[in-house]
Amino acid sequence: MAVNVSARQTAQPDFADTVTAILHDTGLDPGSLELELTESCVVKDLYSCAGALSELRCLGIGVAIDDFGSGYSCPSRTSWACR
Repeated sequence: MAVNVSARQTAQPDFADTVTAILHDTGLDPGSLELELTESCVVKDLYSCAGALSELRCLGIGVAIDDFGSGYSCPSRTSWACR
């Protein structure tokens, strides 16, 4: 099951605890869950959400970047690196 998550949600100090509690309450296997963050969310708030996402990955929850390549890493923004 894939769930879109916002930067605001991942920045909450209890984000990992909340997700863990929801998994416990619903009985969902952590390996069946994938949290999707937008590329801009990761780029703008990497440090604020990295700890929580790392903790959740250790539980077996997948983390994916949604819409990768359409924003900060799109070819028109990164072509300078190839020159």
